[in-house]
Amino acid sequence: MVRIQCLLVLILFAQLTIPSTNGAQSPIISFDQDHGLTINESSINVSGHSNIEMKSASWKLWDVTSTSQTTHVESGDFLTSVTPIADNFWSWTLDFDIQEFNCTCYLIISVPDGIDVIQTNLLLYIGSSNHRPEMMLPHSLESSFTSQNRILLSKLDATVSLKAYVPSGTLESSTLVAHVCESPFWVCLQERFEIMLNFTTQDDEITILLNADELQLDDGIWDFELILVDELLSESATIHLQVHIDTQLPVVNIEFDNLQNENMPFSIFANVDDGYKGSNEIITWTLHLPSGEIRALLDEEIIEGNQLELNLSEPGEYNVEILVRDSAGHYNKSNRTFFINDVMPYSELYIDTMKITSTSEIEVKLNGDWEIREQLISERDYVMSTWTIKYPNGSTISSSLEILNSSFFPIEGNYVVSMSTIDDEGNRYSTSFQLSILEFSDSTSNGVTKSTIISALFIMLIALLGLVVVGIKTKSKFSNELPKWSTSNENEK
Repeated sequence: MVRIQCLLVLILFAQLTIPSTNGAQSPIISFDQDHGLTINESSINVSGHSNIEMKSASWKLWDVTSTSQTTHVESGDFLTSVTPIADNFWSWTLDFDIQEFNCTCYLIISVPDGIDVIQTNLLLYIGSSNHRPEMMLPHSLESSFTSQNRILLSKLDATVSLKAYVPSGTLESSTLVAHVCESPFWVCLQERFEIMLNFTTQDDEITILLNADELQLDDGIWDFELILVDELLSESATIHLQVHIDTQLPVVNIEFDNLQNENMPFSIFANVDDGYKGSNEIITWTLHLPSGEIRALLDEEIIEGNQLELNLSEPGEYNVEILVRDSAGHYNKSNRTFFINDVMPYSELYIDTMKITSTSEIEVKLNGDWEIREQLISERDYVMSTWTIKYPNGSTISSSLEILNSSFFPIEGNYVVSMSTIDDEGNRYSTSFQLSILEFSDSTSNGVTKSTIISALFIMLIALLGLVVVGIKTKSKFSNELPKWSTSNENEK
């Protein structure tokens, strides 16, 4: 809760320069006095300049002595005076009474500018007590809730300059305390711990020198909670820096089976690890083709940054290469050779729903309602299929139609039907079978094989024999179990 309130204080009292909606010049409001002004009198007298009109200016005085909350003290709806001193340039003054009050306070000047509000602030030490140190982030780091405002720390050192003010006016005896935690998603992954920072002071500025080796922190995204302690051991409100440490190369490995079939989709996965949570890498893929040509991956081939799905039609040796660049500019690459098999074309033939083999002897009805068709199995690229029919009289015809029906077989007799399939690499697959065209009776089905009829007759014979055997056994058992009856002569009694 304390951290959230302190961040609100920083946002509330930051000097904002918001671009004007009706001119090229940015609106500016400035104080003539410096931050950390000590006021021991019963009134406050400040002044400043502006390049926007101040007629609608208002002001508020906030007590920020407590590091966990702010308190409204005084406010007004106008300034004491506004004087034009040049074209689009004004000077202004503000005077108001403040008696028997002690605080660390911010004075805020606000001016509406269209839908925006232009603000500026001044840190004041009012009275003789309730004074504490205060630090201010530079404008580029005012919000720690975007990755763009992180301080990137790699092999080279980085420096951060903060404005800092203490009631005594000198920073020489002040101490800068840092509590850190790894925080890739703006939430600490573990408890904070204290580290020592190398810093220097000059006038109202603290310069922090960041060195990855001296910090002795692992690669990661760290949240630095900074507190300034003055010579009287008074503490400032906390401010937060996001420090992104990246000193190591990313590790990358490509994983997939390096033997694939043409025209069959397969996945390639790259395991990328920069050693810490929240890392962000730029991944570039390159594909080396069997022809020697090099091309980038197509959008539809990239499932995610580190995952591909390819469907390649050209057989041969390929090489896939990945280049990974991390946030600090370190890069690493990996490559993998793989092969695309030239798959021979293969197809299956069907008469209606029955599969035909090279040993099949098919008998069908003349002018029946049946069809012969091809189904490609292994080859999914461009293929050309040709039917060849050898008639009973020895003549042949060829057809590239997908389906053959009874109109191709106009007379009774024995035919030889062949199918030849050739793919774009010139590979060929052929198969053939015998087809007998008979004049069946109406009660016979359109397409029946000899083997089917024989099998059916055999099954019927076995079933009949089974019934006979069961009947004989049943009769024998029944005869053996009949009771033996004897007759008696009533006259013998």
